[in-house]
Amino acid sequence: MKTKEQAAQEHAKCTVENCNWCGRDNPRDTDCSGIGSDKYNGFLAGFDFANQWISTKDGFPPYNEAVLIKTDGYIYFGCYDGEWHIDSSNIPDEFKVIAWRPIYNQ
Repeated sequence: MKTKEQAAQEHAKCTVENCNWCGRDNPRDTDCSGIGSDKYNGFLAGFDFANQWISTKDGFPPYNEAVLIKTDGYIYFGCYDGEWHIDSSNIPDEFKVIAWRPIYNQ
């Protein structure tokens, strides 16, 4: 599996032939670093945003919306309707829910 940096580098590759920034052989000294670095940094920012966990201290997901639920030891697929649920049952009391995260659809 690629690291996020490797995926960002692949996403940021430009179409400038022989680009220094993209790591291609460059006899003419052309460079896409302005465009490439913006795409690279934008990819990383989007990746980090999409992978943020929202603390239960900061709020709860929309009623009955499927989310990922993080406890003090496990991650579940579930929802919240005033109580946290996994499958069709409540999360056991011994598991404290500390954060949640939306599930993004493409």
